[in-house]
Amino acid sequence: MSADLAGAAVRRIETHHGDDTVALFLIGAAGDQAPYLTAVRTRPDENGVPRRTQTHDDGHILADLLGERLGDAALRTAARIRTAPLATPLRVIHAHVEVPAQRPRAGLHALRPTTSYTYEPDGSAQVPIVAVHLGVTALAGLQAELNAATGMAVKAASPFPHTCLVTMVNGAAKYMADAGSYDRITYEAMNSGYARGAAETVTGRLDGLLRELYTTDPQRP
Repeated sequence: MSADLAGAAVRRIETHHGDDTVALFLIGAAGDQAPYLTAVRTRPDENGVPRRTQTHDDGHILADLLGERLGDAALRTAARIRTAPLATPLRVIHAHVEVPAQRPRAGLHALRPTTSYTYEPDGSAQVPIVAVHLGVTALAGLQAELNAATGMAVKAASPFPHTCLVTMVNGAAKYMADAGSYDRITYEAMNSGYARGAAETVTGRLDGLLRELYTTDPQRP
């Protein structure tokens, strides 16, 4: 087993700072993102038919390369950060949000590019979320993978100077696509147990939790 890109990035940072360093790899709103180098590729053959290729064990080289680049970027960023003593203790709020659910198709083979798709409603689902206040920074987290548009919306609505969105917190729950992805019939929208509007509902509730932490901060000017 390999720790893949995350392990390579964390190893780079921990090696640089020493054995007493613990680096955390937190996944942001990356449901519609992918590395620009991957071990699995799909390329057309001479007849235009898509063919899948796999580099197998050689793919570890790509993971190490991308991990080192990511780790170096984190080190450069950390070197420019000016720290200050925490005036407010760490504060955490846990909550649940009820969102509309849908029934995804059985098997990934059913998920392919198409111009029409019927989303099947499947009641509702309870989504655990968490908001963390750490100095001038806030963390907003949940189990599902969000798209970049949703991550930007959470950050834009947050009252904190710095807000980080974290997905796959305390477990994983596949994709929770933004409403526009359902109109475009994207892979994330089809391969989701959450229906249209779920991401926007979660965004609104996270916004409420972040504002609660912000307005109740005893050190806020």
